[in-house]
Amino acid sequence: MDLYCGPEMIMHDSYAVIIKTVYVTFTYGFALPILFPIAMLSFLILYFTERVRLAFFYRNPPQFNLTLDNLAISNLKYAPLTMMVLGFWFMGNR
Repeated sequence: MDLYCGPEMIMHDSYAVIIKTVYVTFTYGFALPILFPIAMLSFLILYFTERVRLAFFYRNPPQFNLTLDNLAISNLKYAPLTMMVLGFWFMGNR
C-alpha cells in the first residue's frame, strides 16, 4: 500500500516560497516594477502545481490548524514597511 500512496504533503515548503516571493517582490518592486507581474505568475504557477500534485501525487493532506497561517501572516506584515523604506531610498537616491 505504501508503494502507491505517494509522499506526505509538506506544507511549510509552500509557505516558504510564498513568503520569499512576497519579500523579494516588495523589497525590490519599487525599483523594478516588472517584479509584480512576475510574482503574480509565480503564485499562479505555484497554485496550479500544488493543485495537481495534491490531486495526483500526494497522500491525503495532513490536518493542520491555523498556527502556520498566523505565523505566515505575522511574518508578512513587515513586507510593506520594507517596501516603503527602500522605495523612499530608491526615489531619493540620485
